[in-house]
Amino acid sequence: MDGTKYGGYHSYEKFGLLRSARPVISDPEVKTHIVDNPGANGDIDLTTSLTGVPQYKNRTITESYIVRGDRRQREHLPSRLYSHFDGSREYIIIDNDPGYMWLGRSLVKGVDKSSETHMKLNIVSDVEPFKYERFSSIDDWEWDYLNFETGIIREYKDIYVDGICEIEIIGTKRPSIPVFHLSNVTSDISVEYYDGVLDRTVLANLSKREDTSDIIIREGINRLSFYGVGYVSIEYRGGIL
Repeated sequence: MDGTKYGGYHSYEKFGLLRSARPVISDPEVKTHIVDNPGANGDIDLTTSLTGVPQYKNRTITESYIVRGDRRQREHLPSRLYSHFDGSREYIIIDNDPGYMWLGRSLVKGVDKSSETHMKLNIVSDVEPFKYERFSSIDDWEWDYLNFETGIIREYKDIYVDGICEIEIIGTKRPSIPVFHLSNVTSDISVEYYDGVLDRTVLANLSKREDTSDIIIREGINRLSFYGVGYVSIEYRGGIL
């Protein structure tokens, strides 16, 4: 039955919620930072001054459901729903978009018990602006969930470095810091990366740490050069608006 998975539970399988309308997802909204320029015409736009790329506000997902069945059973359902959807942070996967997941907090709103045959309610989720790829680059792929139009098959697990190894990562709209997992290292491993947005080259020694905030995977082709001997897995999860 069509619905949504909130955390570890599906809306229909766990609660018997029947979707009455398609999910409504609010549009992305850029966090703008405009400063008045008293000495010249116009304003100063500082929206991308700190990071080089726009930042976005949270978005809202509103899903409308109905519940049928015995009226006495319906009477107790809101309490169960309020207990589960208590604003805890969890992943949200919509059935008709199974390759991606949202991260946010959900609450039950607008419970309507007036009908003799069914009950109406909404589940409203405050989510991060980007939806994440369901599987990271080190997870095992499940082909049933791959969107062949927007999905990217990522194979960055157990890459053998023997002297030098160059890897290309296709970055998505959401900038992300990768995590590097090392194994069977016989010589210190370092990574070199050029950040075109900040116009700088980063050289980091990975043998002493698993991640580095100096490397940001951005939209487009990102080239990383590894030096040393051993196996490297690059944990990366893309995100789109």
